[in-house]
Amino acid sequence: MQSKPIFVGRTEELDELIRWIEHEPASQNSGRTGILVGPAGMGKSVIIEALERRCIERMGINEDEGKWYVHLYTPLNLGKVDTLFERLLQDTHKVVKELPTRTGPNYRELLSALLKLIPKVGNLIDKLIGQQTRKPWERYLEYLQAASAVLKKRNARFVLLIDPKYEMKEGSADEWLAIASDVPACVRVLIAQRPSDVMAVDPRSIQQFCVFPQQDRHDRQIEKLPEKDVEDWLNAEMLSGGRLTKLAEKWSTDTKRDFAQRVNARYDGHPFSINVVVELLRTEKTTDPLPLIERWPPEVEGLLEELFKSLAPNTKRIRAGLMLQVFGVPTPREAWREAVGLSGEGMSAMLSDPKFNHFFPSIKRGEVDTDAKSERYAPFHALWAERLEKELEKDDAYCKELAEAAWKVIKPLVAKERLGKERPDEFELEAAIAVARRFGDPARLHEALNLTFWAKLRVGLLASAESDLLDAIERNTERDETVNAACYGNLGVVYHIRGDLDRAEEMHRKSLEIDERLGRLEGMASDYGNLGNVYYTRGDLDRAEEMYRKTLEIDKRLGRLESITKVYGNLGNVYYTRGDLNRAEEMYRKALEIDERLGRLEGMANDYDGLGNVYCTRGDLDRAEEMHRKSLEIEERLGRLEGMASQYGSLGNVYYTRSDLDRAEEMYRKALEIDKRLGKLEGMASDYGNLGNVYYTRGDLDRAEEMYRKSLEINERLGRLEGMANQYGNLGIVYRTRGDLDRAEEMYRKALEIDEQLGRLGGMASDYGGLGNVYRTRGDLNRAKEMHRKSLEINERIGRLEGMASDYGSLGLLEQARGHPDAARDHWEESMALYQKLGASHMVERVKGWLDELDNT
Repeated sequence: MQSKPIFVGRTEELDELIRWIEHEPASQNSGRTGILVGPAGMGKSVIIEALERRCIERMGINEDEGKWYVHLYTPLNLGKVDTLFERLLQDTHKVVKELPTRTGPNYRELLSALLKLIPKVGNLIDKLIGQQTRKPWERYLEYLQAASAVLKKRNARFVLLIDPKYEMKEGSADEWLAIASDVPACVRVLIAQRPSDVMAVDPRSIQQFCVFPQQDRHDRQIEKLPEKDVEDWLNAEMLSGGRLTKLAEKWSTDTKRDFAQRVNARYDGHPFSINVVVELLRTEKTTDPLPLIERWPPEVEGLLEELFKSLAPNTKRIRAGLMLQVFGVPTPREAWREAVGLSGEGMSAMLSDPKFNHFFPSIKRGEVDTDAKSERYAPFHALWAERLEKELEKDDAYCKELAEAAWKVIKPLVAKERLGKERPDEFELEAAIAVARRFGDPARLHEALNLTFWAKLRVGLLASAESDLLDAIERNTERDETVNAACYGNLGVVYHIRGDLDRAEEMHRKSLEIDERLGRLEGMASDYGNLGNVYYTRGDLDRAEEMYRKTLEIDKRLGRLESITKVYGNLGNVYYTRGDLNRAEEMYRKALEIDERLGRLEGMANDYDGLGNVYCTRGDLDRAEEMHRKSLEIEERLGRLEGMASQYGSLGNVYYTRSDLDRAEEMYRKALEIDKRLGKLEGMASDYGNLGNVYYTRGDLDRAEEMYRKSLEINERLGRLEGMANQYGNLGIVYRTRGDLDRAEEMYRKALEIDEQLGRLGGMASDYGGLGNVYRTRGDLNRAKEMHRKSLEINERIGRLEGMASDYGSLGLLEQARGHPDAARDHWEESMALYQKLGASHMVERVKGWLDELDNT
């Protein structure tokens, strides 16, 4: 393997960076962000890696005082601003959750040490991951603010080094300027830039954020190495341990001196060119290197071509694997070997070629695992990638042949079937998009987008998914309307997840307009279904049902069984929300019958979940748990995080109804962790509400109110009426328990107004019951009885045992207040029998206490 470059000639720049890190700027918006500008091959990465080593050395200082924590991030495919910071957030989240049980590169250990300094950092990162309606860079800056507050007390620094391996042309200069201006105290952010990159082309960036303080803009970048530094470097390469040691042993002193001088004169202090010359020379068997120097071209491109020509025959087959490399995307060794078409022995021979390692050194950074089984290779430098791209362009037919070979490797890696079984690899997703874009085939790009879109949603990469879709629409120069329709539809899904229902509806309407114009029935069915999902989230059940029915009509006409079963499930959700449990069960059963026939595991998991909710509402908790366990087993087998979160929440409801509060909280916490990870706001709202119920039952009213408020805030942001009604009702219970009857009534009235609007019978029953308790506490017993009777009538109609048990308990308290002990006893005995049937032990004990008190009166 190629040895690390010898660090020479950049001590002045390195010292300047050290002073910059130590210096505390006079104003907030200057001095905490720096850009290191230099042409490709001028040594930016070498300087940054040396700076990282200096930061690591500072970790040796006693305890926490004065330490420098460092995160070197080397994105190989930078993308837009939001995508970069989304990945940084994901990376930080991974460290928080996984590092205590893993070992890895230095930066992970250092980053973990920093995170431990920040109180409750896990909760903070969870919160930031989940706030998908905010820009990723805004959320990342909030994390840096929290870090800065702690670091300031310890005279410490956090140094974020961003070293893009390829040109950073995408993204908004204004956004980068906003980020750079808002970096908090005790944090330093250094970004490497080519002169043509986004921050380097903006005069405001150069004037305000360039690390080195030269006056002339064109001088504000690192330059070629001075002659003395080049000679020192080459002399070091010829000494013991250098790359040229064996050759130089045969050279005379004059040859060594002439070699250093001629290389410097011919390549004018250009570090990258000199490094290639050293690499070319070290595999030569010559006692006189001087003729070779004159033979090799003086420019970078010619040197790279010379190096490529010198590769061994087997190594030249590297070209077949370039499709996966020139885009700056690391690729697993086995997938790479398949594309190249070599045997295991041939692959080993290629990997042992020293020149191959100069082209493709193994990636050792934290973006990828370095385990031998998943070792990855990628161009170490952008100049290599540009050279290899030109090699491909020499033969267009061969280029297309290689594209097909690459696609055959990439496609299985990101296929939907695989995505259901394990967490998709971000770099594989980017490779699929990059290969498709490179060859300008709209159909191929469309296929790649569909394959990768749902994978990115699974792991919470919403900004990246949105960027892909917007880019695809912009690149669709042939105006293939089917591609635009699909992209608009998927954008609607992204905005729906973020809670931006108006934009979601707008996108789905755009997709529907195109599909109707083209007469694409399949597309129209999907659009109607997506619109139904938007209306369902808003609580507009009638319009949701209307859309689902339109989808069902088309799907039946086309015989699309997989889609039909999904529609039955959605209709089941509508009926369940309305409290029509019999029709809901009918729909879920229809869906399950088709999914079992198709062997469609994902659908079966959803169907079992729906049935479990029906049984739980009816009070048949054993069957409910059985259904949810079946669903969870499938979701775990598929690795579907969203489905797992849903089942943890459902099982929590079962345990809560049984009064097993510890297990209920455990399930709700598991659900919340996943929903935050995915940025699934609707799920988070439900989780917070469920946790509020646990705290209320334990008597912790303050924490209960906190959870209900969090849930209400998300539901209001989503415009999700059903969720808002639930939380108004829950807050009503808290205020009534505290004795604040006016606020309690206000909350119950708000909940009832929404539930009546939605036709939610179960919700209306709970609201009437809450109002009855308010009136009873005030002494207005007639109105209280009216409310409890309304609640009981609805609960009996929908077969909701828990609600009926609560109503009988409340009616018993009402009769006790009226001085009718026998009537009170009858109601409480009814209530206790129902709670016993449900297995709700804490409620059984409560009602038993009322009966015992009655007996002792």
